[in-house]
Amino acid sequence: MGISGNRWTLSFPLFWFVFAVIYPPVAISETVQIRFGTFDLAPYGFYDGTNDRRGMLRDMNSAVATRAGLSHSDRVMPLKRLHKEQAKGNLACSTFIPLAQTRRDLIQVAEITANLNSIVIPKKGLSVSKLEDLHGLTIALPRGSYAGMAIQTDPKINRLLTNGYDQSAAILKAGRVDAMAGSDIAVYHSLAAARVPKSEIGQPFVFLRSSLWLQCRKDTKPSYIKIMRAAARQLRTEGVFKNIKAQYAPGYTE
Repeated sequence: MGISGNRWTLSFPLFWFVFAVIYPPVAISETVQIRFGTFDLAPYGFYDGTNDRRGMLRDMNSAVATRAGLSHSDRVMPLKRLHKEQAKGNLACSTFIPLAQTRRDLIQVAEITANLNSIVIPKKGLSVSKLEDLHGLTIALPRGSYAGMAIQTDPKINRLLTNGYDQSAAILKAGRVDAMAGSDIAVYHSLAAARVPKSEIGQPFVFLRSSLWLQCRKDTKPSYIKIMRAAARQLRTEGVFKNIKAQYAPGYTE
């Protein structure tokens, strides 16, 4: 800082330092209008090796916020923590399969896709059209999934529990199991990552039909809900969500 007569002159860097103290910038968190959460499971939300997070649901959330003209953030975390953070108010919205509790406690903003199904993918040459066709066979199933359901409890089905879809795809490719099961987009994503061509697997059998919904806290501004609902419906009609889904399972989804 220099002196010119009786007037003080501020150097350029010091001027901005003083300006910032007197007029501090608004914190980034205060400018975010919608805080999304995405569960940490490829391809929904995951670390891609470039010091960044990406994923199908993050892309869908971003598309909705962008079309609605809302600034947003999106945190990736385990599903149980996501539900807790949303319940505490640290997250406003997230996209996942509706549960009885979330239908009661959250605003069902818009259906993102009607077709998030759970499937069995058999090895080539094996046909599965009902769960009973798996009797006496061995399937790869992520540990902890489908608790209480027949695919997890039927004593006539042999199960090889895995650490996730990538491991399931690897052992199916290696011929160690007769089939693998799980959420269709996650199954197809892991098969693509394992370089298993569509020609080397059998036809999928759908054993559970689900849908994905954008769901927000009830204290979310009604104006935000209105424009996000309109944005999501437009994007779905235009096929944007369908195209995003296809990007994460190339060669498998239409």
